[in-house]
Amino acid sequence: MLFRVLDLLNKMQPGAADKLFKEPKIKAIFEFIANVIIGDYAVCFSDASPMATNLLLSCIIPCGIAIKSEKMLALGNNQKLQFTYRCGDLLRETLARLFDMPSVLSTEDKSNFSSFVSYPGRLAIIQDDPFSCAFKAGHNAEAHNHNDLGHFSLFCHKKPIIVDAGSAIYTKATFSAQRYTLWHIRGSGHNAPVFGDYEQLAGIAYKAGFLKADSHEMICDLHRSYPAEAGVQNFIRSIQ
Repeated sequence: MLFRVLDLLNKMQPGAADKLFKEPKIKAIFEFIANVIIGDYAVCFSDASPMATNLLLSCIIPCGIAIKSEKMLALGNNQKLQFTYRCGDLLRETLARLFDMPSVLSTEDKSNFSSFVSYPGRLAIIQDDPFSCAFKAGHNAEAHNHNDLGHFSLFCHKKPIIVDAGSAIYTKATFSAQRYTLWHIRGSGHNAPVFGDYEQLAGIAYKAGFLKADSHEMICDLHRSYPAEAGVQNFIRSIQ
């Protein structure tokens, strides 16, 4: 949506948003979607879906052109043409593809790039061939939170090997006092360990952070992710 606003400004006043398109932080916001998609799947945390579906190609491809992002263009050019079937979304996306998409798309496959990206304190992702990996940190009071600190996902040839189940269809229980009794949301529904009968709990007090994160090794400190009763004094999880 940020891109749509800036793109509209540029259409009304050519060049008005050019400086913003060059801002590293703005570019990082736009490229987030490309960084979290691996093949037909998405890096999954909180209530996100593990499937890369209903991507707004009419936004992704023009955005890739505007910010000169190979990641965005590779994402857009390698997606199947599909539409979101939700009320006005279908009409909006159809019109946007007619008027905003370039008439000719690149046929060159540039999706096989190696990359590392870290969102400080929250998420680290390595995309490589054949293996890709995502590692979750942060705290257990985020929006749509799952108690998933230290959870990692692993992909081989862009296919999921170790997965996050994602979110089920929302029900009354999803946003009630019963939320953290649901198996796919509670701590034991993810691949961070359970210590005896103690699993991760929800709340800002339960957090994790990266001690190191680069393209070769990701190290996460998880000792504060569990209640004091668990007796966890030191817990480091590393992925090499």
